Amino acid sequence: MNDETRYYLRDLLVLGLNILLSVILAETFQFSDQNSISDDIGFLDRIVVYIFFFIPLFSLSLLISYFYRNKRNLETGRLKSSIRYRLTLSFIFVALLPLLPILFLSSNVTGKLYERFYGIDIEEALLSGETLILNEEKPKKNYSLKKRVFWKVF
Repeated sequence: MNDETRYYLRDLLVLGLNILLSVILAETFQFSDQNSISDDIGFLDRIVVYIFFFIPLFSLSLLISYFYRNKRNLETGRLKSSIRYRLTLSFIFVALLPLLPILFLSSNVTGKLYERFYGIDIEEALLSGETLILNEEKPKKNYSLKKRVFWKVF
């Protein structure tokens, strides 16, 4: 087995371990004490939660692997694989960056994730923000109506 095949097999092993670790962490921290609620969570919502755990773990493993391989390539003096690996990393990050906002905005389970991680009630915060805005806008609306009536007189 040559070096390139070993690199690819090692990368696949790291990817598989990251997927397994993200599923285990999501099941342990996110779905462990929700026995009655876990029936309501669909398969696709579970996958979204797994992805939320997978992205930081995978990015961290890529950075660790990048620094380790960069150190090893500097020691051995072989830069061919380093350039190939840098190109691979750049393509992965270019593919992941547009994916993040889509994941955050498209799932209904995102609010539950933030509520659980940070211990806040997002629905209540949104309602209080809406009430605050409505209370601010009412006086301005009344003032603008009075202003129009004043100019109609002249």
